[in-house]
Amino acid sequence: MLKKLIVLGVVGGLSASYMPVSAVEPPAVRTQPADFVSVNSAVLHASIATPRGSGNVYVWFEIGTDENFGRTVGYQKLYTKSQNTPVAVIVDNLSANTEYYFRGAAQSDAGGTAYGEALSFVTQNAPKPAPLPITPTGTVTGPVSGTEIRPKGPLPGIKTEPAGLISTQSGVIYAVVDPNGTAVEVWFEWGTRADALSSQAGYIKYVNQSANGIPWAAILGEL
Repeated sequence: MLKKLIVLGVVGGLSASYMPVSAVEPPAVRTQPADFVSVNSAVLHASIATPRGSGNVYVWFEIGTDENFGRTVGYQKLYTKSQNTPVAVIVDNLSANTEYYFRGAAQSDAGGTAYGEALSFVTQNAPKPAPLPITPTGTVTGPVSGTEIRPKGPLPGIKTEPAGLISTQSGVIYAVVDPNGTAVEVWFEWGTRADALSSQAGYIKYVNQSANGIPWAAILGEL
């Protein structure tokens, strides 16, 4: 004899027929190779694929001298969601001539936490780079062409590098900064024409920075 089974859930004293909730997968994380590796810093990269219905998504990197990592850097909310959203962060205070392991990670409100594979890089064991070449003004700009500009006296130097991780709606822009022992404020200027760079991104301030050749990056989203 067959019996019909009815399952009821009770919420706030009211009955409702049970309905299964479809699970949302966590974001997919792909760790990508580090670049701009110097004596004590590097730029870490990952790409994030976000399923529909994920809600808020947060990303970060884990880094350390073995695959236990031990340090978390670059925690941020992901505002641009796609199947290949680039994420990058500058990590500093590294030791010279040391192998570091790192991986990207992401967490969504609906789908839990996911980790990318572990990659590694080795910091340089090199002398401090020479200052970049000279301009007489108080603000120095790295032209779109990427040519080097030198400060005069204590002024900073900067070199614009080619953009990377370019997708249909986003990309990562790079530069290398020489503070030359001074406190400096740096930022990117960008736009759709070389003579009309009306947008700014990646503002950061370096205080009492004695090292030169500092890598610097910013993510441009919603392009």
